[in-house]
Amino acid sequence: MDFANDYRELRYRLIRASYWIRHKVKKFLEPFGLTQQQFNVLRILREYYPQPLTTKDISYHMSDPYADTSRVVDRLLNKELVKKKSNKRDRRLVQVWITQAGMDLLAKIDQHQDDLDAITAQLSPEKITQLNELLKDLTEDHFTVNKK
Repeated sequence: MDFANDYRELRYRLIRASYWIRHKVKKFLEPFGLTQQQFNVLRILREYYPQPLTTKDISYHMSDPYADTSRVVDRLLNKELVKKKSNKRDRRLVQVWITQAGMDLLAKIDQHQDDLDAITAQLSPEKITQLNELLKDLTEDHFTVNKK
């Protein structure tokens, strides 16, 4: 495929890589009954455990800044992987905690993280580090978006 310039080729390759990785992660998570967004919320809550996070705080840490965090949390609540409580002073603020069942599910997923890491195993550790740095440079200030 010919591209008019390197910027267009980069954009094409990033979008294509994004879809490819999303597909691989989706297939990895299917046996655990989670979507990528649900997994991301659980991972974030585990990182801050035992403190609760508001849905706004969770949104800030999400890999998909446009995710409907409230809806994702409600689906995890139905699976009994999180619990939530409205703030007494401001009912718009919802505090969310990961449950023991959520922690147990993440522990089970952790046992298979090597399978997930294998998605990018064809790259050397040096190239992985370099790519991480380049992607940070590209996106560092762009994911503090205001959701509309």
